[in-house]
Amino acid sequence: MTARLITIPFSHYCEKARWAADYVGLAYREDAFIPGAHLLATRRAGGRTVPVLVTSDRAYTDSSDILAFLDSVASDERKLYPARASERRDVEAFEDACNRELGPATRLVAYSYGLRDPRMLMRRVAPSLGRAQRVAMRFTFPLVGRLIRRRYRVNDENAARARETTERVFATASERLARMPFLGGDRFGAADLTFAALAAPAVMPPGHPSFDTNATDLTREQLTLRATPAGAYVLRLYREHREHRAPARRPA
Repeated sequence: MTARLITIPFSHYCEKARWAADYVGLAYREDAFIPGAHLLATRRAGGRTVPVLVTSDRAYTDSSDILAFLDSVASDERKLYPARASERRDVEAFEDACNRELGPATRLVAYSYGLRDPRMLMRRVAPSLGRAQRVAMRFTFPLVGRLIRRRYRVNDENAARARETTERVFATASERLARMPFLGGDRFGAADLTFAALAAPAVMPPGHPSFDTNATDLTREQLTLRATPAGAYVLRLYREHREHRAPARRPA
């Protein structure tokens, strides 16, 4: 059975799961939904948010659980976590910090810009959507935008806090990179792809499969973060480690 990955295709948490699945070589079909439309599929699979990975045995409804499963079926050369228990705990702690802090922060800042300029937002995410989805998203955006603003509490004060959080996590990643070649130690793995995927809205790395990264209207904040060691590392990871295995994608 080919696994099924339920996504909002431009979600950075979905990119985390998709990158990990691509890296370990999992055969999967991506079922891509626009925001709001995803709920029917995720609820049927036993979850609420995306990503959800459905295999022949069960559904994994959290990005970290998805990575743990993918690690369990990966070859030795494509393991996502270190074999040594203490090193694995360190990677898992860093991954958890990125999930709790960096992901929500970069999402909130991105929406703080996108909700003010829907055309810019649509242009940035257009590569991940089919033609019908682009039309549907334009039609539903006024309602969906209000729901996003309410759910994620998008306002100027929270956006300012989110920028501070992003800068702090970038500084932590830069410190780790000063003492090890990869964020998880001696080889690429879960820590690296998690940080890069969740940081992507903050630096818009070329090579991202769901963003229009040819845009020339990067914000001053995005350019500043690109210039940090952690930001430059994200750009390098997308250039050197983001392998695309072209899964079947079914726009829904």
